[in-house]
Amino acid sequence: MKQKGNESHRAWLVKAIETQVIPRLMLAHKTEKEKTQSHYVEKKEKHIFSKEAIESFTQVLIKNEAEISKAYVEALIDEGVDLEDIYLELFQPSARLLGQSWEEDTEDFSAITLALWKMQHTMYHFSDSFLSDNHIAERKGSIFLCPYPESQHTMGLFMVSEFFRKDNWSVTAEPSISNEDLKNRITENFFDILGVSIGSLTHVEGLSTLIKSLRRTSKNPKIMIMIGGPMALITPNLANNVGADAQSNNAKDAILKATDFLERLKVVKNEKKTKTKNIKN
Repeated sequence: MKQKGNESHRAWLVKAIETQVIPRLMLAHKTEKEKTQSHYVEKKEKHIFSKEAIESFTQVLIKNEAEISKAYVEALIDEGVDLEDIYLELFQPSARLLGQSWEEDTEDFSAITLALWKMQHTMYHFSDSFLSDNHIAERKGSIFLCPYPESQHTMGLFMVSEFFRKDNWSVTAEPSISNEDLKNRITENFFDILGVSIGSLTHVEGLSTLIKSLRRTSKNPKIMIMIGGPMALITPNLANNVGADAQSNNAKDAILKATDFLERLKVVKNEKKTKTKNIKN
């Protein structure tokens, strides 16, 4: 009886995906696609999802099983939408909307947590596809990613780590870490970049002290400390206020700033080599 019940449930789920949820989501997607195509004819632009599509997808995450979100992403890929755009232009704003729903008490904590888990589960499912076009032989640099000590931002950190891996960085990521463990990791290992996700105002209050402490103990004396997460999105000058080197709004922005930082270090290093060579000659 239990097996029969599971089969019936699965049949219902497949039918719901094929006949109800996915068609509604794809309709919102196609409407926005037509709008963007009318404005950008000459070159391919990133895909922008409409507000309605983002809201619909967010409700799917809250009210349905993870298989539905995976099926929708597969449908988008079949339509030619890049996974990067799906992550940045659909998943990221949906995650923000989920956080907003919790703050405004329109959804309870357990529903939001489960919805974020479904989103991350979908990202895990497509991880191989996302990283498959990476053919660069040499690593660009090394980065350590973590939330503010004693907090958790699993989904956002996973997305950022996937983008850095795709860009051929050596990535170490911890979804949760203590203050002591963070200092030990930075002291015992050489990282070019430290990325810290800041999730709440209470974390901002201790951030300046944390950054100063990490700079003193870092194995790399020139480590770049970059901050991101929800608080970085709503506080434009947060990096300057707490003594960080940079802050990012999303994964691609973080990669651009990290790459630029390493390029500037290389220029300075080469200038020093040239100056030393000239002195010797």
